[in-house]
Amino acid sequence: MGTCSGDTDLLDVSSALFYHIDRKRAGIKAGQPSTMRGMDIGILTALRMEGWPLLRRKGWTMRRSSSGRCIYERVEGGIRIRWIVTGMGAARAMEGLEEILEDLSPRALLSVGFAGGLHSELGVGHVVAADRVTRFHEMVGTLSPPCMTHLPPRPETWGGRSQRVHLGGGVVSVDAPASKVQLAEILPEEFMPAVVDMETYYLCEALCAREVPLAAIRSISDTLFDPVEERIREWMDESLRLSGRLILRDLMRRPGGIYQIARMARNALSASRALGTVLWPILEAYLSS
Repeated sequence: MGTCSGDTDLLDVSSALFYHIDRKRAGIKAGQPSTMRGMDIGILTALRMEGWPLLRRKGWTMRRSSSGRCIYERVEGGIRIRWIVTGMGAARAMEGLEEILEDLSPRALLSVGFAGGLHSELGVGHVVAADRVTRFHEMVGTLSPPCMTHLPPRPETWGGRSQRVHLGGGVVSVDAPASKVQLAEILPEEFMPAVVDMETYYLCEALCAREVPLAAIRSISDTLFDPVEERIREWMDESLRLSGRLILRDLMRRPGGIYQIARMARNALSASRALGTVLWPILEAYLSS
């Protein structure tokens, strides 16, 4: 099937192997846009690795959007589930949102993916189902008024009582990687336990205007005192895309960075597996509610 535009970010490269192994096992087929109406669950991830555990269940079809993004689709109990891989950053997330909404009016969308932890209790692989989201304005150091998100139904069935799954708390969206310690210091207590990403606030604002509930499900890939954002910021080009050229130049200057990359990949895999343990139960909770 080749690659899709959302796969060009280098953090997703490690998911390609899992995808090609799982594609045949899961029976993924090249699909056409569905003509069914009434599909009511949408999923948005920045990277394919954030959702690849979903592909272990057979029955998905895959097609490319007009911009080349991967769109996966399946039907469960007459209800359509559609997942789009948008690419990293707010602009790509908003483009992906428009594409996933082209021919459906969902009752809920899920923003799913990796995030940095902003609380000392959040370890790698912990999952936060947030009930509010804000945006950090780096130039002035302030936060936007919160946008309220939606908790998926029946949390007791998808791990909501687990010590590794946190119900409530908040997401802080940033335009570029920012200091997690600084963000944690300025956040109101009601946002805790909080995480940081680059997309959820913009999705929440857009969907609030459309009166479509948004659920924010984030898995920790780097903890509060793990300053990976400093390195990632150096690796991003002007379009906020991870650049192989910049990474290579940095590694030539500081060869020890290869160990940090290996640790980031390992943490991303742990975060992906953690999402895999909650995503299907969350979808089943929607389907049965």
